[in-house]
Amino acid sequence: MAYAPTLTVTVDENPAPRCLVVFSSLADGTQTVNVQRVVEGRTFKVRGGVNLYAVGGASVMDYEVALGVPSSYRAEMVSATGVSLGFTDAASVTVDPGLPDTSYAWVSQPLNPSLAVRVPLDAGTADGMVNALPGDVFYAEGASVGTSIGSRRQGVSGMPLILSRLSFTDADVFRGMFGDYVTDYPSTVLVRTVPPGRMQRVLFARVQQLSESVDYVNSRVTFALTVDEVAPPYPGLVIPLLRRADIDAAYATRGDRSAAYATRLERDTDYSLAGLAG
Repeated sequence: MAYAPTLTVTVDENPAPRCLVVFSSLADGTQTVNVQRVVEGRTFKVRGGVNLYAVGGASVMDYEVALGVPSSYRAEMVSATGVSLGFTDAASVTVDPGLPDTSYAWVSQPLNPSLAVRVPLDAGTADGMVNALPGDVFYAEGASVGTSIGSRRQGVSGMPLILSRLSFTDADVFRGMFGDYVTDYPSTVLVRTVPPGRMQRVLFARVQQLSESVDYVNSRVTFALTVDEVAPPYPGLVIPLLRRADIDAAYATRGDRSAAYATRLERDTDYSLAGLAG
């Protein structure tokens, strides 16, 4: 089956490296799509690409694309009655984020991709990783060796994550990923690293406790954290950076807006307007 997506990578700090995934054509009868990304053999649902309206095409901006290793994208096409019409072909991309060196990472809040910082990781990060292997050994009567009964390997737990010498501004952004007195976010952040480090390239990390030390002389902050690998927050939840209000704010009338774009898909991927409405 055809219909492979077009992938457009943007590498900057507005807010972070990302990939625009566009399905310009889909199978007849497609009403919605569910977009997937495969990284290091693991399949993720792309945030914002779940039950995505797809009549005339579909697009999603992926702020969780892996860095330094291939990311492969495809979508399941679904009819108006909920019947799967199969999967599109896949397209792959490898993002070079242009980091100063391989000790750097991008850290972001999955539910609000505008909260993202590029950070240096201290050498103590991931210097010890533990994966629990749940199970028990049972001995049948008279057996000299037991039988192991257990479940699959669990994710990394208790891993050191040390964000070293952030500016006060970046430290405030990082703290904001966990909410404040008004806004609530889950205590899970996305950490994206590049090879050859041993961490997963796309790691959703639950922070057990925020712990910071401040160098007031040089105006730098270090966060020494302990994290557990967890599943991503539900991928249907995200605060979009391009909103209908932004598009409306760019044009005086509906006619002007309609004249500016040949298709709905072209309008919905005009990320130059993101944030225009304030």
